[in-house]
Amino acid sequence: MGQAFIPFPTAVMGEYPMNPLAVSLFGVVMAVNTLLFIPLQSYILRNLIKPEMVSEKIPHLTRKSFVGVISYLLGVAATWLNVHIAFILYALTPLFFITPPQGDHRR
Repeated sequence: MGQAFIPFPTAVMGEYPMNPLAVSLFGVVMAVNTLLFIPLQSYILRNLIKPEMVSEKIPHLTRKSFVGVISYLLGVAATWLNVHIAFILYALTPLFFITPPQGDHRR
């Protein structure tokens, strides 16, 4: 349900891109959604995936998710100094998650 709220702060930020309150609202909503994703991901890994399919790197995904929360909250704080810095932090955060996991790549 948290995902359904994302269009509102996105539209507000789009309408008022230089307003620190609008830009910080977006960051707060994204941080909360990332926090909500962590228990969902844990539930999926524990209950819905066969144990033999879960690699050894999967537990690191939970720790990796907290980087998103921290990054979005840093963007919220940076918004009050300069909204452009917040936009950069918000844009770079998803890039952290699309990098492939490091480690053994044997099949």
